[in-house]
Amino acid sequence: MKQKFNRSMLAIVALIIVLVTLIHGNTAEISIFHGFILHPVFLLSGLSLLAVVIKQRSHDQFKTGVTHD
Repeated sequence: MKQKFNRSMLAIVALIIVLVTLIHGNTAEISIFHGFILHPVFLLSGLSLLAVVIKQRSHDQFKTGVTHD
């Protein structure tokens, strides 16, 4: 149960990072460094967290043989 909670929190944080990065990038006047260096780093970190969550979930399903719909 604790793993499921941790995985859910990780997914929420990842989605927040991705969404805030995209929204902020469209609304603010930003420098080239800010736009071309910082935003991609934050976007990639959020997407990486989502990939970790998906991989953990698929690993758990394979290990237990249970699918979650």
